[in-house]
Amino acid sequence: MLLGKVALLLILCAMTFSQQVLGTCTQEQKEAVLNDCQKFIKQGHENPRPIPVMGQTCCNTVNKVPKKGTRIDMQCIVDLLTEDEKTNHNARKILNLPNHCQE
Repeated sequence: MLLGKVALLLILCAMTFSQQVLGTCTQEQKEAVLNDCQKFIKQGHENPRPIPVMGQTCCNTVNKVPKKGTRIDMQCIVDLLTEDEKTNHNARKILNLPNHCQE
């Protein structure tokens, strides 16, 4: 009985911490990036193009996305985009966000 409880506890811990270990992002993180970084990642070519700055809401949100190695895993955010989101948001700009925001 005790062994079963220990195994269950280990499974729960693994599930809880798997996001940090595997470097995967969540739907909520994707939605936060799309919302908080909207003016920086929308489709189109604005000149001059606005870029996020450390301390702004966008960068704070980007820095909450898990890392893959030493780099923020924005590819994970791009992989979660729906077709409609891809129409309105530029994947290249999303991938570039850590260049302005990474701590």
